[in-house]
Amino acid sequence: MKKLTASFLLSLIAIAFAACDDTNANTGNPDADAAESRIEWMTDYELARELSREAGKPVLMNFTGSDWCPPCIQMKSDVLDTSTFQEYAKGNLVLLELDFPRQAPIDEELERQNEELASSYGVQGFPTFVVIDGEGEELRRSVGYTRGGPDAFIAWIED
Repeated sequence: MKKLTASFLLSLIAIAFAACDDTNANTGNPDADAAESRIEWMTDYELARELSREAGKPVLMNFTGSDWCPPCIQMKSDVLDTSTFQEYAKGNLVLLELDFPRQAPIDEELERQNEELASSYGVQGFPTFVVIDGEGEELRRSVGYTRGGPDAFIAWIED
């Protein structure tokens, strides 16, 4: 009886995993599908600049307090995680996240890099977005939540 029960439970678990895999398939919802192809934000400043020079794309630096800053969290949800922004970023930007979390620990070297960059770029509030070229030269900056969704944010980047 124990073998039968164990086999039954394993079968149920396998079915549950299969069902989960099916729910992650293409849903027809562009924002849900974008989560599957979401691009990653880099955390290494020097590598981001190098990729910027190689690709001829600017770097979008996102100074954020990802786990405590309401406007940062809202920008991520309303703009950065949308399929519109994700598709634009794939072809046009190198993304660099410089996070200052309060609850989640980060590597000491990364924390030091982020603090030095915040100081050198004069960041005084979150979120702050700074677009730079491959040499680190600032091209434009925006502080706070950007109203108007991804289209307005993209227009600001291209301005």
